[in-house]
Amino acid sequence: MYINPFVAGVICTILGEMLAVIAAAVYQYFKKRR
Repeated sequence: MYINPFVAGVICTILGEMLAVIAAAVYQYFKKRR
């Protein structure tokens, strides 16, 4: 199965962005709770 490197890069970038947003949201949530 051939995976287009460009498509793989886009998917990785989107996943990375989502993880960063989720991590930031969780961090803000815990900071607010204290």
